[in-house]
Amino acid sequence: MPELVDLEAVREVLDIEVAGRGIEHVSITHPIAVRCRSHQFFREHVEGRRIEAVGRRGKFLFISLDDRTVIVINPMLAGRVQLCAKTARPRKSTCLQLTLDDGREVRYFDERQMGKIYLALDGDFSDIPQLNDLGPDALSPDLTKEGFIARMKRFRAPIKSVLTNQRCLAGIGNAYADEILFEAGISPLRRRASLSPEDLDRLYEAMLRVFRTALEEVRRRLGRDIHIEHREFMKVHRRDATTCQRCGNRLTVIGGRSRPTVFCRRCQPRSLASYRSEFPITERCIYLNHASTSPLPKRSLEAINAFFSSRQESGEQRDDQHFNALRETRSLLARLIEGDHRRLALTFNTSTGLNIVAQGLDLRGGDNVVVGEREFPANVYPWLHLRRKGVEVRLVPMPGGRLEVDTIREAIDRRTRIVAASLVQFSSGYRLDVAALAGLCHDQDIWLAIDGMQAGGAIAFEPDREGIDFFACAGAKWLMSPQGTAFLYCSAAGLAAIEPAYIGWLSVAGSEDFEHLLDFTRPLHDDARRLEVGSLPYHDFYGMRASVDLLLEVGIERIEEARLSLTDPLIAYLERRGFGIRGSTERARRSGIVAFEQTDAPDLARRLARRGIYLSAREGAIRVAPHFYNTPVEIEHLIAALDEEARDGPS
Repeated sequence: MPELVDLEAVREVLDIEVAGRGIEHVSITHPIAVRCRSHQFFREHVEGRRIEAVGRRGKFLFISLDDRTVIVINPMLAGRVQLCAKTARPRKSTCLQLTLDDGREVRYFDERQMGKIYLALDGDFSDIPQLNDLGPDALSPDLTKEGFIARMKRFRAPIKSVLTNQRCLAGIGNAYADEILFEAGISPLRRRASLSPEDLDRLYEAMLRVFRTALEEVRRRLGRDIHIEHREFMKVHRRDATTCQRCGNRLTVIGGRSRPTVFCRRCQPRSLASYRSEFPITERCIYLNHASTSPLPKRSLEAINAFFSSRQESGEQRDDQHFNALRETRSLLARLIEGDHRRLALTFNTSTGLNIVAQGLDLRGGDNVVVGEREFPANVYPWLHLRRKGVEVRLVPMPGGRLEVDTIREAIDRRTRIVAASLVQFSSGYRLDVAALAGLCHDQDIWLAIDGMQAGGAIAFEPDREGIDFFACAGAKWLMSPQGTAFLYCSAAGLAAIEPAYIGWLSVAGSEDFEHLLDFTRPLHDDARRLEVGSLPYHDFYGMRASVDLLLEVGIERIEEARLSLTDPLIAYLERRGFGIRGSTERARRSGIVAFEQTDAPDLARRLARRGIYLSAREGAIRVAPHFYNTPVEIEHLIAALDEEARDGPS
């Protein structure tokens, strides 16, 4: 559909090329397009007249004649204006030809025959449909920011519908609405009423930038072939098969083929509150137990159900689709941690990932491993199992649930081969100063293995930038994925150092080629897939793919900030009431968990559950773990319930 940028560029060319030219002849070849008293009437008022100027308002093009008659063209979806020699062969869809006195013609053609051509006599436009209902032209220099915002506030529909409503602003159509919203970083699904004053300011500035850039691009490409539409420079519109130029996320396409809406869910986020519909659990309780396990988002359950429905209906094992799902899951997880998908292996749980490291490194009798004494067992037993090889495991103290770098420094020596720690402690929520620990380890040529179970999906971090050699993380908690999904991420040096303790048919190169499965001379994959032993639970990874895509859509930095903001008032309340807070209240050392000491922690957790507030008790403390979709009101309800429990005691 021609929009205001397209038509403005056409207007500029026509105004230069045909203003002052006489119209010698009018030919109407598709009568339905010309809406006039009669075609003879149209010819009588146009033939012999001289074109004075070419103008535009919104998506209407005006050809003004020397007697105040105006030819008004509304091209609708597919109408185009062409300037060519009168000897050029007309297209079959040509509706109108205006032969000029210099041997050229202005032609209007329309493949869909939906556009309309009107005749306004003596400058009277009152009978032309839609024209008099138009809002101010979106390209008008008279449209100030204040005027733009005032127009926006008259409407409450989704913002894309408002932008394309010609009564609000004239000229913006489907394509440029997509571009403007992408430039502004605003989801087309948000309702206008949800936009803040800052959002509206940003939208106005984005509109100006998009128009300015687009006009320059169209002018440069157009030349005199004004009938050719140029959209190849656009960033999102009609780019549904590509990834976002800004963040690399796959673009989302909704709506029909003739009027698609294309946007990037990561760069154009919805409001956090709008995601609550993904979690039906919010309708019956306050769920603050994501450090134990997360509810599955609707989209993840739908992906899993679609997998099983396909199996039920066809019985066919679609290995190509399943392998592709695994590839996409690796890629999404790598993007979540700003890593390299070639160094990421899919596993079943955190323990599996850490065991791959423990059994794959060349650890010998006399070597030692340093690990915290209050680490979650998944990060202890893989190392204790090395004792059978004569490897010493040094369990270091963790007062208050904190593993401090100085404590590690005191425990290591020249035979220390690996330090294992959690990025976030499960019982206290304490966030490790991993960069400092990595610096210590690398200075001593010691591997650093991180249990990321309480970090992945909850906080923004980059293992490569932090200097982590091995990062193991399962999906069931903050990644909001099914049980049985996990990954292991390795540094380049770490991956090269691991000799797989187990291999299987998917560990070798070419394993997806089912025509040559019995070629047992194949080498191992040259990437982290060599650590994937056999068939994975595809259905679970279909769910994980959907869940991680959701987290990327929301944005991990946004998720982390939302959680910290949610727990700020809870921490203030706990400090005011004198509760012993484990971990740290320092923002840099906080995570998604707030843990406070309670002598009857299991009983209090059960009493709060009866009130519809779900959290957990760990190691003599109450553990509160909200995610991004939780609300400040839910935290207020928790604080009120804690007050009532403190006042009333066990019932």
